Amino acid sequence: MSSITEAEQDKFLRFIEQSEELAQHENHLHQNPYDVSAWIRYMDSVDDLIDSDKQRDPSSKAATSSTLIGQDPDLATLLKLRDWIGRRAVSLLPRSYKLWKHHWEFVLQGNRRQTQERSQMKDSDAQIIFFSDQMVLLCFERCLWTLSAYPRVWLEYFAFIKDHPGCMSVTTGRRTMNRALESLPVIQHGKLWSSILEWIHAPDQQLLEQQSPSQGDDGEETTTTTESTMIAAAATVSPGHEHQWIIPLESRVRLLRRYCQFNPLYKSDFAEFLIRHKRWGEAAVQYQQLLNLTASAAANNNNLESSGSRDAYWQAFSDLCTQHPDEVEEAGVTWEPILRAVLRSERQKKESSSTTATTDGSTSSLLEGMLWTQLADSWIRRGSFEIARSVYEEGLQTVKTVRDFSVLYDAYLEFEEGLLEAATLALEEEQTGEDTEGKGDSAPGGRDDFDILLGETANSTVADMELALARAEHLTSRRALLLNAVVLRQNPCSVSDWLQRADLYLNLDLAGQATNALEEALLSTSKAAHRCVNGRPHQMVLKLAQIYEESLNDLGKAQSLFDRICRKFEYNFMKAEDMAECWAAWVELMLRHEEWDEALSLVRQSIAPGAGPKKLNLTKSVRLWDLLLDLEESLGTVQTTKDAYRRVMEIKAATVQHVLNCASFLTDRQYFEESFAAYEKGIELFAFPHVGAKVLWKWYLTAFTNRYQGTKVERTRELFQRCLDDCPAEDSAEFFLMNGEYEEAYGFAKRSMSVYQAMCRKLPMSEKLLAYKLFIAKTTLYLGAAATRDIFQEAIDVLKDQEAALICLDFARMETTLQELERARAIYTYGAQMADPRRLPEYWKGWNEFEIAHGNEETFREMLRVKRSVEAVFSTINYNASGLNEQLDTLTDEQAMQLIADQEGVEHQPSSSASSHLVQSNITGFVPSTSSVGVNNKRSAKAANLHEIEARVAQLRKVTTSQLPLQENEGSEGAEVAIGENDEEINIDDIDAEIEEAAASGYIPNEDDKATTKEHHINSDDDDDHKKSTTKSNVVQGVETKAIPPAVFGSLQ
Repeated sequence: MSSITEAEQDKFLRFIEQSEELAQHENHLHQNPYDVSAWIRYMDSVDDLIDSDKQRDPSSKAATSSTLIGQDPDLATLLKLRDWIGRRAVSLLPRSYKLWKHHWEFVLQGNRRQTQERSQMKDSDAQIIFFSDQMVLLCFERCLWTLSAYPRVWLEYFAFIKDHPGCMSVTTGRRTMNRALESLPVIQHGKLWSSILEWIHAPDQQLLEQQSPSQGDDGEETTTTTESTMIAAAATVSPGHEHQWIIPLESRVRLLRRYCQFNPLYKSDFAEFLIRHKRWGEAAVQYQQLLNLTASAAANNNNLESSGSRDAYWQAFSDLCTQHPDEVEEAGVTWEPILRAVLRSERQKKESSSTTATTDGSTSSLLEGMLWTQLADSWIRRGSFEIARSVYEEGLQTVKTVRDFSVLYDAYLEFEEGLLEAATLALEEEQTGEDTEGKGDSAPGGRDDFDILLGETANSTVADMELALARAEHLTSRRALLLNAVVLRQNPCSVSDWLQRADLYLNLDLAGQATNALEEALLSTSKAAHRCVNGRPHQMVLKLAQIYEESLNDLGKAQSLFDRICRKFEYNFMKAEDMAECWAAWVELMLRHEEWDEALSLVRQSIAPGAGPKKLNLTKSVRLWDLLLDLEESLGTVQTTKDAYRRVMEIKAATVQHVLNCASFLTDRQYFEESFAAYEKGIELFAFPHVGAKVLWKWYLTAFTNRYQGTKVERTRELFQRCLDDCPAEDSAEFFLMNGEYEEAYGFAKRSMSVYQAMCRKLPMSEKLLAYKLFIAKTTLYLGAAATRDIFQEAIDVLKDQEAALICLDFARMETTLQELERARAIYTYGAQMADPRRLPEYWKGWNEFEIAHGNEETFREMLRVKRSVEAVFSTINYNASGLNEQLDTLTDEQAMQLIADQEGVEHQPSSSASSHLVQSNITGFVPSTSSVGVNNKRSAKAANLHEIEARVAQLRKVTTSQLPLQENEGSEGAEVAIGENDEEINIDDIDAEIEEAAASGYIPNEDDKATTKEHHINSDDDDDHKKSTTKSNVVQGVETKAIPPAVFGSLQ
């Protein structure tokens, strides 16, 4: 807006005089011209008048438009009046921030409204521009004369400049920003730089909005950001402006470089900016400075950036140096020395912590193989293929991880394949070009030397292709060796990898290289033999000797190697076994070449005192003694062999096999007593419980009995007794059998029986059953079946319940064979307490067959009663055992009986614990099972005397027979007679089924029901009332009312 003339000022004053409100403000300010609040109220009043004037216009937009072009003098006067008042206020109070803020906001609002209206009007309609860009700039400049220390003023100024391209030149704008930075303290520069950066990056942002990134040839996104394209793209960005900011690249770079001094971490964004504008060299410089910055921060423990960010910086830096080596070198960045310094730093870091490092020495995840690949790639882009190849080779000889090797090897192979492909294409082009050349040359015989040279030069393409092909094949063939070298660099003490390296050389027919590799292995692991893994150090020595012998046919070098290892101690073995293997290999080498005396001499030297280092005692090496004894038997004399065996036993280096070999050697040469002395020495060395003692005693006793048989019986018995006294129980069975067989063959049956009896008593519980069966069988064979009764009783007393039941079964069968049926039945009855019907059904099957064959109805019924009683006892035990999974407390006897009664559907009458205890304490005939609750042992053999049981059973049977009820009527007598007459027709199976059915329903017949039961089987038409009354009278009301066979539990005392 132009300056206010005097005529306009007069017009303003008249307008103020006509307005009462404005006149009051004017009078107040005339009296108090420096009242800031009064000036603000004055300007607000004028603003209200402007707003009310626009509201009176029917079309607000049209009124505003006409005001701007000067067709409505009232609104124009108000706008000019408002501007005039604002200028007066800031001229009187130039340091008032409030007045200046009101003033520039009014000017900016008018400029913004004017810009919007101009975009909607035709150019021919615009005549006068009140709020131009220049007026806004002058407003801010006048404000900055006094308020240059206020950052807000500069920010508003910069925002206006950024949004109004062309309002000033780029140079003026850059200088304005420089004035702002010079005016404010450094601590407030961060507020300004955000606006400055927006102005700097405005062209790039406008271009990105108009043009999407294009895909380059190399697969990366590239954007063309030249000034011409920015001008073309900016023409349509902001409507209302004819053009956009066009800032020269150099100006933007300088401003950003200045900002990097204020904020060093912005260098990464600055570098990306330079990369977008193809300033490769300067971008590399920025990345280098950024890496140095992070290095110093890491050294001071100030983590400005994470390790991942540092890796990203290094990756971007290496990519720049690799893809644009010439530009980077021109910028002064020495890429190769930096990279080699990084590799050295990584190598040192890996030695201590096995992690890679960046230029600052901090840990990083960068691949060493990738660094070598980038260095070689930079030389490839320069066209220096030989230098690139040397870099690849150096990298392959340096990397220490398989991952780095894979990256580097793949890049190297791709490079060689690329050269081969290029040579092939060149050859094809040359061959197609030769067809068009002159065909009228002179005859071949007329070619001169110059033509021959030219021809050879033309064939150089073929040579290049063949050379490239040979290089690629050579690289492929070396892959296994190169990979093996990487593994060995990781762990130089890996024996298997050294052996694999030698095999790889041998597969390539490079025996010399294989020997060099093994010599290097021995040299590198000599002082670290204790760290060798994946094998033993002596394996490398043996492999090297094998190569000398087989591949190179040089026996002298093989002997020299063993002499250096075994006599001169060039290799520092940590274990005597390794040195012993080397001596043994040396001896075997001499044997293969038929140097018998030399071999025997060497093996004797190997076990001599001082044959090895002081810390390695070879005199007790089993490997060398085995070899020496074998050679003494084969090449030495009988006396030297005896001396060797005697010496190995004296120094206690012998094994069980040595003792057996010595005895066999002496026996073969008829030195029997000396062989027995060797056995005695071996038994002294390997006494029980040594594992070899059993083998030695077995061979000793076998050899002694075979030699003397029945001639030296007492001496043999003494040997057996010594063996059995020292032998553990678990190993003594075989020796007892040998002793028993010997006594049977050369001694007395009584002594053999005593041997078997001792065997039964000494063997562990798991073998006692078989021992007793063998003892019984031998006793039956030599003394008869009657002599086995005491053995049976002893076995029943010693064995466990289940095994004792089986012995009872055999005992009863033995008595049956002797026709002692009552004794057999008593034994069956006694063994029933230990035979669970569910686990030993064969016991009850045997008793059932016995009763069918030799019993009657009464004995059969008694067997069934015993079976039910035993089932009840074992079911009580099982109930208590099953309850353990459901409750912590074990069921008492009363609880168990109640549980059984509930399941069987009968009423249980609880009895006092005292009476139960009395009953249990008075039972003398019952021997409880070891698995029953509260009872751990069976009755002693004395209390379980079978004769006593037989007498008691006979007495109880008489009492039972005398108490049978007499029949009172004739029908009953007739029925009894009928029963007597038809005893042969009684079906035992029917009786068994009836009893089982009655037991399942809770009814158990007793002695009083025998006659009724017999009558029921004879006469099935008896009256039902009598049957019901009989059944009712005999229904058991509780478990305790079940009849217990006296023959099982014995009589109550």
